[in-house]
Amino acid sequence: MRTLRGPNTCKIFANYLYNGLISAGIAVFIDDIDLDIRENITDALVQSIKQSKISIPILSQNYASSKYCLMELAQRVECQEAGTQMIMPIFYDVSPADLKYRRGCVGEAFSKHEDRVDRKDTNKWKQALEKIAEMKGHDLGNTNIGYGALTGKVVSDILKRLKKNDLYVTACLMGMEPYVWEVMKKLGVVYDNDQVIAEHDKDVRVLGIQGMPGIGKTTLAKVV
Repeated sequence: MRTLRGPNTCKIFANYLYNGLISAGIAVFIDDIDLDIRENITDALVQSIKQSKISIPILSQNYASSKYCLMELAQRVECQEAGTQMIMPIFYDVSPADLKYRRGCVGEAFSKHEDRVDRKDTNKWKQALEKIAEMKGHDLGNTNIGYGALTGKVVSDILKRLKKNDLYVTACLMGMEPYVWEVMKKLGVVYDNDQVIAEHDKDVRVLGIQGMPGIGKTTLAKVV
């Protein structure tokens, strides 16, 4: 897992997210270097990008002002299009439309790049931003929740994506409902139509499921 930060993206939020991912047991690589001191992505960094399962670019108003950020983002999009990586963007203080249509600070940044950078590169960066703008992510500007709550949502989403293929369980699995209800009761959770409607015993942290091999312990846990 890798998180990216634009030059002026709030470090507090980036640290919240980093610590939240680490606490969830997710291997994270965060780029803390000065993004303006290098002109090209190193081979080691390209390798790090390619090895990541999920990328979390945190896009700020000044993100597009950094050639380094744009080069790295374009590499990420290439990995996604090759089917080797998922991208979950976080729009920090810029909207997807600002990126897609290069409005405001984004447009100003590209005006400067076009005077100094080869057109082939700037076109590649524009395409990368347009594709990022179309992706499902988290828009911090359109939510009233704080950093901690947003971090929790992102971590939960990441865990679901990482474990999506651990075990396939059909939605029409027969005979599981009584066992699911029993486990949920032991966890102190009441749910209806797959939505949690009440939580009671907050002291329950771990529930062990024991039994002979092949009776469906892992499947039950997955359904729960």
